Amino acid sequence: MGHQIEHPPGAAALSSSMRDIGYSLDTAIADLIDNSISACADMVHVHFREIDGEYIIAVVDNGTGMDEVSLKQAMRFGSAVKYSQRKANDLGKFGLGLKTATFSQCRMLTVVSRKNGKTVAATQDLDEIDRTDKWLLTIHNEMEIAEIPLLDCLSKTGTLVLWRKLDRLGGSSGKKIDKAVLAEIAALEHHLSLVFHRFLDGEATGKKLEIEINGKPVEPFDPFCRDHQATQHFVPEYVTIAGARVRITPFVLPHYTKLSKSEFSFYNKISNFYDNQGIYVYRNKRLLIWGTWLSTASRSEIMKLARIQVDFSSDLDASWVIDIKKSKAKPHEDVRERLKRLLPAILETSSRIFKKRGQAITPINPDKGQSIWERRAASGKVFFDLNRNHPLLQNILTALDGAEQQLFKNYLDAVARQLPVELIYSEFSSNPNSIDTDAESDDILLNKLNELYHAACIENKCKWNDFLSMVKMIPGLSGREDLLSKVSKEVKNA
Repeated sequence: MGHQIEHPPGAAALSSSMRDIGYSLDTAIADLIDNSISACADMVHVHFREIDGEYIIAVVDNGTGMDEVSLKQAMRFGSAVKYSQRKANDLGKFGLGLKTATFSQCRMLTVVSRKNGKTVAATQDLDEIDRTDKWLLTIHNEMEIAEIPLLDCLSKTGTLVLWRKLDRLGGSSGKKIDKAVLAEIAALEHHLSLVFHRFLDGEATGKKLEIEINGKPVEPFDPFCRDHQATQHFVPEYVTIAGARVRITPFVLPHYTKLSKSEFSFYNKISNFYDNQGIYVYRNKRLLIWGTWLSTASRSEIMKLARIQVDFSSDLDASWVIDIKKSKAKPHEDVRERLKRLLPAILETSSRIFKKRGQAITPINPDKGQSIWERRAASGKVFFDLNRNHPLLQNILTALDGAEQQLFKNYLDAVARQLPVELIYSEFSSNPNSIDTDAESDDILLNKLNELYHAACIENKCKWNDFLSMVKMIPGLSGREDLLSKVSKEVKNA
């Protein structure tokens, strides 16, 4: 039988290759915040600073902190803590996050931690590892610790993670804040507000987590609009796997017209209100992946309002195949099958909202169900045509002579044939809130009413009640008693 030898990987080669796992700045910092939450921190401050001509990033928390033994262990590639010994609410997994996240963005990592009145610090420098091909770790003495930037940000207990030699930030040299860096900071704020929204609003732990970026608080962003009265909540369902439960909660978001402009702007700028349909997977209430149907369905327009929240604990990590960045997961087959069974009801609800809104945009007389446009089908095709039997149209045709009627009908045919479906679809898909079906101002509508009143009541002796009945069939005017009252004043003065 042969013999065994210790055969460690080359430090320089491995550390270099692990830089390109695929972290972005926001996912890398999110990994550091995972460690802060696992250390029971309720405050995490992220700093982007330029100090002595060097641009640095620091993440500071007020967690439990580490002693020297724990610090050495934390800075080892592949933590010595056995997975079975992790806490139930631990957001870590492989013991690699601190190192892989850090070195994806910079070449020098310093960690300072304070616990039980004692401050310890260590630095790992990829330039030194490349030069020596050894896993070197510098343990700092008290004098060196006192010179570490942003040390005064550290509380009585907690940890400061400092990134230096930023060679990948914003595609720049990392020595100054440029437009690309500012854009990354904005993207980071959006990312953290979504990924940690259940911690920021206090749902996850019962106490709100405070995250700040350069002194600006990060506000929680709920992708399900759960506090909005028009959001439809489905009853949660559960799947049990190896004694642990997966919770599945579907939602259907309100149509954008149900949101105020400020609400729509808030939701749209962070996650693109309509494009992020799909399944949202949470591990220990931390969002891992979103905006995908995980091969259970295909993205479609009628599913734009559908969201499914899926919760599982770290006990089920093996069944979800979580990657190092915690940005990919593969659901257990039992979960996948339950999701597929739920989808028809969610699809029907989401589809019904769009169809209902499509009808609601054009109603003329809600009491009689009259609409200007009609949906028709022929030879397997769907098209839209004007409702030629609409009372308002019939009233217009009655007022015209034979030649005028034919000319007007020809014009209506042209309007129906040239309905800009693709243009409307494109605009609605990219920016639905820009479409306003009631775009005219009150002044314009009042002028229309006055003109209509003079033509009907003054010139043609139409009775006021008949005039009101006619107005109720006009889009944008039905239900506008405030405007009608202004017109009625003219009636009294006529």
